[in-house]
Amino acid sequence: MTSLKSRASRQLFRANRRIGAGEGVRSYSQWGEDVFLFRYFLNVPSCDGRFLEAGACDGMTFSNTLFFEEDMGYSGLLVEPIPEMFREIRRRRARAVNAALVGDDRKFVRMRSSEETSQLDDDDGAVVAPATKLSTLLDGEAYVDFFSLDVEGSELEVLEGYPWGVVPLGVLLVEMLHESPPPPRRRNDAVRDFLRSRTSLRFATICGRNAAGCSEVWVDPHYFRRHVVFQNQNIDGWELWKQHKN
Repeated sequence: MTSLKSRASRQLFRANRRIGAGEGVRSYSQWGEDVFLFRYFLNVPSCDGRFLEAGACDGMTFSNTLFFEEDMGYSGLLVEPIPEMFREIRRRRARAVNAALVGDDRKFVRMRSSEETSQLDDDDGAVVAPATKLSTLLDGEAYVDFFSLDVEGSELEVLEGYPWGVVPLGVLLVEMLHESPPPPRRRNDAVRDFLRSRTSLRFATICGRNAAGCSEVWVDPHYFRRHVVFQNQNIDGWELWKQHKN
């Protein structure tokens, strides 16, 4: 059986050869978020790179972490609460957990799903899903280089369950709901206020926008692995936002 170490070595060799030759970076994200992150924050292939994707769907459709697994040698954790979507994640090598992420000690929540999304919902037609906190799932982890968060309005609750101050986080990509009408705007502002007050992350930019929402990038400019995951070629996103104020 091929060892994981030799497999990772081949992946890193292919990634370094392609990137060194200046070949185009293929995107799996809905709006090119993975390419944006590669260009400015995470451009070094690494077998110890770590990602986390909450709201992973089937692990393939519009995935923000697939590029880092397939082309950069990263490993990580995929979290998806809807069983039908979760069963499709077996096509990925990453560890996968069938659960809804919460900020408290609930063990189950009610969820409603559509073709590509899922969200918390107390209506009678919702399905029951197991629930857990990120602090539980990340117990024993040393760091997370990249966290992709797309949970359709439950962002704050998920972030409240992250082990801040225990597991360092380099880059957070969070999909926000469209800010009109006002209720989504208030939820988005609550997420931003939480990140500003409770974490070392700083708002970087909006890298994708559509009718349903936008993706915001939050970065810790003092992340201890920044020089491991990024080598300055033209523009160093970490340096650009080191002095940036939210």
